[in-house]
Amino acid sequence: QIDLDLQLEYFKFSKKVKEDLDREAVMSQIDDLFNPELDEKEKKWLLTCLASIDSVEAFRALEKYFKNPDPSLYKWAVLAMQESRMLIETSILGEQKMFISTGLGGKGDLLRYFAVFIGKDEREFSG
Repeated sequence: QIDLDLQLEYFKFSKKVKEDLDREAVMSQIDDLFNPELDEKEKKWLLTCLASIDSVEAFRALEKYFKNPDPSLYKWAVLAMQESRMLIETSILGEQKMFISTGLGGKGDLLRYFAVFIGKDEREFSG
């Protein structure tokens, strides 16, 4: 479970990062993500930038980092992975995806989901 305040911080930061994203410069810094000397602020920036790049290489770098993240950046890495995954899926499938975050939370080891289905012909679904 990721705190709503952290999610808001991530999405605001992500929006800001996208304003002047230099794809080539970010991609040339992928190895820095695995540098233990790089401070947390710089890693947050790099994770967010990589999540904003429509590239399998960027996604794989995030995936590799996610397998062994800095403990303090675990939740940030989760958000970056989700954003990157949606971006890649949108690119591959040609369908616009959206991320919806709610305060539904979970219980124990279970997650709570809410789904919205919209039919092409606007007929009501029955359950």
